[in-house]
Amino acid sequence: MSLNKENKESSEKLQENSVNGTAETATTGTEHNTANENNNAADPKELAFKHFLNMEAAYKYQEVSPREHVVIPRTTSDHIVTFRDIFDAIFPELSSTFTGKAFVSKRNGDGLTADCNLNAEAFLGHSPFIFLFNKNADGSSSVIDDSVNLSLEFTGKDGQLYFTEVVVKPIGSTENSVYARVTIMKPSAEKEGSMETQSNSLPLTTSFIMIYDVTDPEKDLKRFEEIEKQTVEKVNARKPLDPYEDEVMRGMSGINYPAYNIGFGKWLLENHRFYDAYVTFQRVYNCLKHEVYHLENEAKDAFYHSCYGMGVCLMQLGFMDKASFYLQLAINGGEEYIGPYVESLALGSHNRVCYFLNQLRSQASKSEAAAKEVKRLEKVVADAESNYKVPSHLDTNVLPLGYVLHHLFDAAPVNVLGATICPTTLPVENGEILTSQDDIWNLNLYEHQDAVIYVNYSRVAAETGVNNDASLFCRNNCIVLNLKSIAGKNDEKFCRVNIVLPNFAQNDEKQYPGPFNWPKGASFVIGSEPLGVDYDRKDLKDIFEASLKLKNSYRWVEAMRGFEYIHQVLKIDYTKVSATDADEELFFDATYEFGSCLVGLGLLERATYYLDWVQEGYKVDYAREYVNCLCNNDDVRALDTINTIMSTMKQPEEKEYQEAYEYFIAFMKRRKVFVLVNRRMLDEAETLLNEMLESPITKEYAEQELALLKKAKEE
Repeated sequence: MSLNKENKESSEKLQENSVNGTAETATTGTEHNTANENNNAADPKELAFKHFLNMEAAYKYQEVSPREHVVIPRTTSDHIVTFRDIFDAIFPELSSTFTGKAFVSKRNGDGLTADCNLNAEAFLGHSPFIFLFNKNADGSSSVIDDSVNLSLEFTGKDGQLYFTEVVVKPIGSTENSVYARVTIMKPSAEKEGSMETQSNSLPLTTSFIMIYDVTDPEKDLKRFEEIEKQTVEKVNARKPLDPYEDEVMRGMSGINYPAYNIGFGKWLLENHRFYDAYVTFQRVYNCLKHEVYHLENEAKDAFYHSCYGMGVCLMQLGFMDKASFYLQLAINGGEEYIGPYVESLALGSHNRVCYFLNQLRSQASKSEAAAKEVKRLEKVVADAESNYKVPSHLDTNVLPLGYVLHHLFDAAPVNVLGATICPTTLPVENGEILTSQDDIWNLNLYEHQDAVIYVNYSRVAAETGVNNDASLFCRNNCIVLNLKSIAGKNDEKFCRVNIVLPNFAQNDEKQYPGPFNWPKGASFVIGSEPLGVDYDRKDLKDIFEASLKLKNSYRWVEAMRGFEYIHQVLKIDYTKVSATDADEELFFDATYEFGSCLVGLGLLERATYYLDWVQEGYKVDYAREYVNCLCNNDDVRALDTINTIMSTMKQPEEKEYQEAYEYFIAFMKRRKVFVLVNRRMLDEAETLLNEMLESPITKEYAEQELALLKKAKEE
């Protein structure tokens, strides 16, 4: 089932070339996009064949994991590839452990249906394509355009029962074949009792393309192989590609080129397709962020424009913290991005807005347009301040599903169109169906433990009713939550929540370059019972203490709610003359802890926004967490931030603080080495490591890193 070595090497080479932009193409990004958006202007047969080439290349060169190229065999009427075949190839340890229950959830007309207490063993003998065809009245079949969700019960190594989730979604068809994307989430049974959210506790997720050949595509496949061979030869020779070869290249490399996505993103933004534009710009950001310090000016401009594009889109979608994060990056690419950054700061009620607004005021005299923009932004700032509403209370009796979806997936209530709840411990025939967006968004997770929850999810305006976002890409998808009771220390009861957002289709929300397509997933622990307190503004200290206890128990999401509430209540008040030192300290401590929880959940962009804010608090712990966040996210600002902190940090005169100072500087040097090595600045890293040999605190670390560095240089 694996690709041969030649294909694997070709894929890696093509991926490298597509990231670096060394393979020239015969069409520009905007020309290619126009052909796709206006099919009436192109030959339908030619478009269909290009689609076939792209899909076949994506199928052939996909990776089911970052370590291995895997191709699931084609399904035909004579050779059915079953769920058992898939698990044997990807999760072989599960094949003999499936027992008992299976759930299926899918759309039925305008609503949802769920079948519970089906037999898992029986489903293993079926093909995923069994869900994707409807029988028509005339006896023919048609492909449905909805995701189908399947939960299969298995026995973990600890003897407990768990559920693995399978999502099947059609992603297109050609004259001969139907293509489907299959996403699988396997909770980690071995560490399911662990209270950590990192490492082995995270669910294992994978996503891959399957093909069902309704008729024999032999003729087209031969032509594909010829074009594929030409494509590899031309790319390796740095020769331009014709449109067919370009289509194969896109499928093989797993993503469109940065130049294409910049042009496409601009077009989407101009047409108010904000979410579509956001994920398109995000591909450029993820493609270039690791190399931005080595890029030529044109490529750097593309990186900073992608940051600007994402920030503007997120503002339109109402996510001001992430918008500000990206727009703060963008202003490093030019003064023209300061205005949008000021607007995001104002809408997020950030006190830094005054500083940057004053910068713009100094430019207002230079042009009428600049003066007009300053006047507009001054009104935005004034309106945002007068319209800001402080949250009235924090009810810990509930943990709304919407709070989780908002922070993990940037979702809003309009994005949830229905939900099915299937309890895993009760003998129910059908799951509970929810169709009200309010009911779904406010669903209390404390009341639905030991259950699988399927949430129908869309970003398409025609389905969501959102007027200001005309996006089209994300439709008929689902989010799957797998909740399971676990035991902690001292027989305490908790619940682990595994959650996955499957890929929408082949490439419409793909964010990372390469043939591997990661689904979005997370794992976290919540209590089996709520705290049961309804707090209000006068209880901020109590909220902080309660949230800190939750965080120390690795209950990140519950802790976040408390810290975020304090941040929201105090983020304007702490800047007022009437604010006390205690108010200011509580604001910074809560904001820091909120950012730290976001780091624990892997939400590094949003975490950076809050941890950057608390740098005004001037605490060593604040600086340490902020630097860690920048380094782990490969943030372009990491090295400058470390150098600034090290140059401005004064050595204390008091002896009792000397040791703490030395350990902090040692930490900064280790982080600097990490950044230098990641940026392939090996000579600079070696020089710093040799300096670190002189300190007993860093000597052992420096010796280990120098040995690794020597080995890396030899290779």
